[in-house]
Amino acid sequence: MIRKGFNAISSGTSGKFSDQVTVRNINGKEVICKNAPKRSGPPSEKQLAAINRFKAAAAYGYKAIRNAALLPFYESIRIGGNTAYNMAHADYMKAPEIDVIDTTGYSGEVGTPIIVDARDNGRVTSVQVEIFSAAGDVIESGAAVEDAEAGNWRYVSTVANATPAGCRLVATATDMPGNETSQEVVLQ
Repeated sequence: MIRKGFNAISSGTSGKFSDQVTVRNINGKEVICKNAPKRSGPPSEKQLAAINRFKAAAAYGYKAIRNAALLPFYESIRIGGNTAYNMAHADYMKAPEIDVIDTTGYSGEVGTPIIVDARDNGRVTSVQVEIFSAAGDVIESGAAVEDAEAGNWRYVSTVANATPAGCRLVATATDMPGNETSQEVVLQ
């Protein structure tokens, strides 16, 4: 890929030239790159899934830059030469991650905390916590509350659990586009 400044011959041009190169304007700079090879046959199921996911991300990106509530957020997290559209597109393509589920404060008593560290390239909008008995029955579930100062999410138990050992805890983080990631731990 070649990035260049002003050229009297090609300035203001864009598009495909012969079967060799494509000229694009990216962030005010002219970029010349090699053409993508032609597809040799119909796309596979995996390729179709990737194409459809990319189309959905593009639709979300356009929605975000036209939405008065989303545009300022994506403008605020821009990196380098990326646009708000680029940031929204990337946010759609990447689900949030759960780094840690801290159950050291959870004793099974009402009011004991569970801390979830979740992050995203955009913003995590919610974290849900579910606690299941060793037999698989739901003991309790609910929304964790964001602790902006600590940079994590805090869930406070509301149901007494006489035997927390062996119980399964599932935390689910959701980001702005609606991507979800779940992680579970077995309580000791």
